[in-house]
Amino acid sequence: MILLWLPIGLAIPTLIGWLILTLLEGKTPVLLGIERWVMGLLLGLTLTMYLTFLGHIASLAALSLGGFFSVQLVALAILGGLYLLRRWHLPGIPASPVASPSPRPRTWILIALIALLVWTAVKIAVPGFILMTTPPYFDDTITNWNLRGDVFFVTKNLELRLPTQHPNDLSINSLSSYPPTVPMVKAWLAHLAGRWDSGLVDSVHLVWLLISLALVWTTIRHTASRTWSVIALWLLASLPLYLMQGTNAYADVFLSAHLLAAAILLYHAARAETPQRRLAALRLAAFATALLPFTKNEGLLIYLPTILAVTGGLLLVSVTRKTLTWRQVGIGVAWFVLLILAIGAPWIVFKLAHGMPFGNAKSVSGFTVAWQSNVLFSIAINTFFEGNWLLLFPVFIALLLTRSREAFRTPLAMFTFIFLIVSVGQLPLFLFTGLSTEALMQTGYARGLIHLVPIVVILVTLLVRSLVENEDERCKMQDTRTKE
Repeated sequence: MILLWLPIGLAIPTLIGWLILTLLEGKTPVLLGIERWVMGLLLGLTLTMYLTFLGHIASLAALSLGGFFSVQLVALAILGGLYLLRRWHLPGIPASPVASPSPRPRTWILIALIALLVWTAVKIAVPGFILMTTPPYFDDTITNWNLRGDVFFVTKNLELRLPTQHPNDLSINSLSSYPPTVPMVKAWLAHLAGRWDSGLVDSVHLVWLLISLALVWTTIRHTASRTWSVIALWLLASLPLYLMQGTNAYADVFLSAHLLAAAILLYHAARAETPQRRLAALRLAAFATALLPFTKNEGLLIYLPTILAVTGGLLLVSVTRKTLTWRQVGIGVAWFVLLILAIGAPWIVFKLAHGMPFGNAKSVSGFTVAWQSNVLFSIAINTFFEGNWLLLFPVFIALLLTRSREAFRTPLAMFTFIFLIVSVGQLPLFLFTGLSTEALMQTGYARGLIHLVPIVVILVTLLVRSLVENEDERCKMQDTRTKE
């Protein structure tokens, strides 16, 4: 029964997220109805934790039940008031976009799709049940996410020193350099239940996995049928390492969902048919991007610059093709600057003020630059020859080569360039610095791929769909010529 506190704890943050997404869309809805609720849950939960963090460091709210709840009520009241005011002034708001037509497949295909969905549900339900009924046993869960959440819950304070430190050690624990979003969510759920329960506080990780799957589904549904959405859903849930991480109390799937949301919104901006819709999608993308620094340290160091670079490329192409004016580009840039400064800057200033490192519990400076042997071999083994990803990456590379036009010259290029910039950009760190151990031990490198695989799954699915449809069209043309 204690798990009932999970949907209760997610309700207000989800509504907050839905309201802010709706307000940012304005007169031109970009998201499918269900897509808006899913993104609202993901981004709204992180936003409410960020607002609670701001209230806490401003000495306006403790990390107590009353503190969390009061911040959420204030945010809900403000956003709800703005929404009602908007509805009053703009009663004729257009409806959300409609998903792509989905004709009923053949009977044998329908049976196969149902079987895939059932098998996917079983694969998620079994480890999910284990997650919520057994004590945590992974290192990062015990020493970082759950420990910090428990400390926040007990002390009702954003403690930077942890109980694992020596009593005479007054320094800030290096693990406190991680953004506090995940531990704060756990503390919020524990306050609702009135006690710390590992099953309850860890259940939110399963929610983040389901969000990633749902976002993949809805993205495919914008341009393809349910058949392709089921295939993409099954593919992502079948990747062993992604499924394992998503059904354990780690934060990498949490970050992957946030990166996926930002990438999807850029994709929507690229495929927008009008300047108004493109600007609306860019506003949403700016909001999702601004939250990246408050997820994990990689969100600030790796994915924020990547999203900004791809956004810059999209804006330049938009001006070149005259789909946006320079004035409209300036408005889009202003939204990114405004939201990143409003959300990202306070956390960065907080870290600088407390002397916290910007790497994962370690400084990103001070590395000796030298060639690291065996790294390329280890990366190749991890990417192509281990069971972590099955055949995903060989198939992906083959599709990039054979369907290069679709991958690089259509809106799918948003996904392609995000993947390539991150992958190629990280290689020098593994090849020439002490971070080579993250590749040799298959820890940091493999986790980095976890952040990217939902994007790869979308690309693979839509590129295969393009290949299949082109082949079908070619066969129909041949049949027509034969009949003639």
